[in-house]
Amino acid sequence: MKYILLMITTFTLLLTMPSYSRQVQEISALTTEEASKLDRQRSAVSQIMRENFGYVKLEGSLSDFYYLQKIIDRQLISKDEESYLQALGVVLGDIMVRNLGLKWVTVDDRYGHSRALQYEDSNNLFFPITMISRRVKMGVPVDIQALYKETELNVKALIYQRSKYRPVPKPNY
Repeated sequence: MKYILLMITTFTLLLTMPSYSRQVQEISALTTEEASKLDRQRSAVSQIMRENFGYVKLEGSLSDFYYLQKIIDRQLISKDEESYLQALGVVLGDIMVRNLGLKWVTVDDRYGHSRALQYEDSNNLFFPITMISRRVKMGVPVDIQALYKETELNVKALIYQRSKYRPVPKPNY
């Protein structure tokens, strides 16, 4: 029993590690094709929401948390439907873009080609597309709001870190 609890704790720690820790080889703007794929994934989530909750519009606002969490809690998407789980990650990413000042980019690194969120023009990246799907596949409970808060704290830490090294402007007298 202790071994199983230790394994669950270890997996949870691995999953809550900052998502921007991957070594980056190349970051570039989204291509038209990649932007279209994001749109298709948003549409897939919108369809699931219409079928289960009536007409609800995704806005990229914090109120979208409610519907994402309901989709997960009601298991409207099985853990085998990775593309739909990743589509939920796109919607989560849109909330982060709108509220945390991040932007969608393409990343080519040792893990392959993927889409991520970039903080300013730095190498600090977040990967919301897989934040949900990884957890669901491993059977770890998913708390959408906690994922957002974790990313928000990481962004605030980056903002603070940058502010320490920016020169303070001289006052004009």
